Amino acid sequence: EKAALKSAVKFYKAILDQTTQQRTADQAYQFDEEDKAYLMGKLARKQKHLEEFLKAEYEERIKYWKEESLKENEEAQKTIKRLEAKLEERRKTIKGLEVTLEELG
Repeated sequence: EKAALKSAVKFYKAILDQTTQQRTADQAYQFDEEDKAYLMGKLARKQKHLEEFLKAEYEERIKYWKEESLKENEEAQKTIKRLEAKLEERRKTIKGLEVTLEELG
């Protein structure tokens, strides 16, 4: 009778230990899942913030380079007009010299 009682106690203790271990494992899994969900949410927020920051940064850079390009384009147009004016002056000078040579020749 004592041996049967000891056997029953061992059996129920084993069931209790197994239930406790299962409960602990379930709680750990639930904690891991909650922790994972929290970290994923945090990561998603950081990623969205980074995307917004980079978008703003690139928009600023694009705006800056467009403005710089426009300035350079305006300067190039002014230079072209100056060079065309000098070219026209030289053409007039050459025509004047040709007329002078014809008169002398």
